[in-house]
Parts: sequence; C-alpha cells; structure tokens
Amino acid sequence: MTPRRSLEWLAALIGKIVMAIKGANRAGFGFGLANSILAPSPADPACLRGRAPSERILGIARAASAWALAEKAVPPVMQLTLSGLVVGRGRRALTPPLDLRLSAGEALVVTGPNGAGKSTLLRTLAGLLAPLAGAIAIEGATAGDGEAARRPIEASHYLGHRNAMKPGRTAGAELAFWRAFLGRPAFSPDEALAAVGLEGAGALAVGALSAGQQRRAALARLLVSDRPLWLLDEPTTALDSASQARIATLCRERLASGGIVIAATHQPLDLGPARTLALEPPLPVEALVADAGGWDEIG
Repeated sequence: MTPRRSLEWLAALIGKIVMAIKGANRAGFGFGLANSILAPSPADPACLRGRAPSERILGIARAASAWALAEKAVPPVMQLTLSGLVVGRGRRALTPPLDLRLSAGEALVVTGPNGAGKSTLLRTLAGLLAPLAGAIAIEGATAGDGEAARRPIEASHYLGHRNAMKPGRTAGAELAFWRAFLGRPAFSPDEALAAVGLEGAGALAVGALSAGQQRRAALARLLVSDRPLWLLDEPTTALDSASQARIATLCRERLASGGIVIAATHQPLDLGPARTLALEPPLPVEALVADAGGWDEIG
C-alpha cells in the first residue's frame, strides 16, 4: 500500500469514527461504532467502496501501521546548546560566558590567538574537562549504545592535537579498536583509510607513517563510528593542500547528513557556510570563578 493510499484509509477511518460517535447512543455505542466502520456507506471515500469487511479491517490496520512507521522514521533534529558556558584551566577563566545554539547541518569555526581557550573549549565539549560555569545540552543525538545521548561526549568524535593512535600497532588495528570501542560502526578500517587517501595502509605500523599520514589515519577514526558531532582541534595540522581539501569534503558530507562540526583552526577550512566564534586573548589572572559548578550543572 502506498503512503498516499495509507493516509486515505486512515482519514476514512477517522471520519467514520467521528460519524459513529455523533450517531451512537450510550447503550449501543460499541456495536454502532464497529458497524459504522465495517458497513458500506454512500459517503465512503473511493478507497473504501466495494470492500468486504475483512478487506476494510486489513486496510485500516495497514493504515495505522504505516502511520506509526512514518512517525518513528522522523528523527528529532539534533541541537547543541551552550548556556553561559565558561571554560578555563584550574579556576582561571579563559572565556566569558558563551551562549550558543547549533543545529543539525551547522558548522562552527573557533578562532583566536594561542592561549585564548580554543582547545580548552573543545576539550570541555568533549567531556575531558569540567566547565567552570554554565551548561551544555545536546538533544536529538544518538549515543554509541543506540540510546539518546545525554551529553556531547556520548555522540561526538574528538580529534585533539595528538592523534591518539599507538605507534607500535598497525593503522588498521587501531581503527578496529576505535570502531568497537565507540559503537555504531560505520566504515571498515580499510574503507576509512581509503577515504583519507591511505589505501593499503592498514597493515602498516602507525609509527612507520609520516606525520601527515598519521594525521590522516587519525582523521579516519571519524568514519569508523557514526557519531554526529565532530570536535576537531587543528584538524589540518601536517596535511598538504590536497589532504586538507579531502578533509574539508568529509566535513561537508558530515554536515549534509545532519551532523554538527566544530573546528578550532588557524588555517582556512572550507566547511561551506559556517558560523565563527572568535575568542579573545585570555582574561587576566584575577578573573577566577569562585564557585565552579562542574558537570553537575550540565544538562
């Protein structure tokens, strides 16, 4: 049954129920309702005319099932919200309170001088540092276990300055580990390596790769597990221009599929239309947060 026909059946069912309610008395309500639904009527829409009772029941059941599947198939829109978020080192604030909301398909480029708090902000969003104040909330994202994510860390990839890949293990083995650890497997290790231009490198030790190749192998980690929020700290470090363009393409594809990309970078990164957060130089040492709320305030 086509979606249009299913909706016709459902609309017809609702109309007949309404008519039955209007015409039934209390004593005969149940019988009147069933009879009104199953019995033919000159007012029936075309999709119900000439149908036997069994066909009418089957059509109604199909319509209800199609409606339920359609409702289930529409995923909630992912949103990441920062409310008065202050990040820093120790009790020293590096940023003023940040208020920001990003929705699925949006990118944010974080800029600023060294020490302005770019990496600290990404590490805080990734759950590696506690915020000094404010709240972080994520909605509409799926965690690695298939449940709704309650914190960004449960639905995000974080790529820091370090590649987080052991030099003595092969690139394929490292990606296989992250694929299993992060959940929601996507690309195979070989497919992910090919996507970053490292075809056939899965059997090579990470330590045997050049600096640029190691960075690309680390970026391949973004592809082996389907996590919609990408937190990238200087993702193009050690990459040549061709590799930078390839990574930008992967980011745009992530955005097109409903993800969110937040990248801290000193170099241009072609993410398409993107919002910018320009962080200022660090606040004076005297700018301390007296009462750090920590993770208890995170939504």
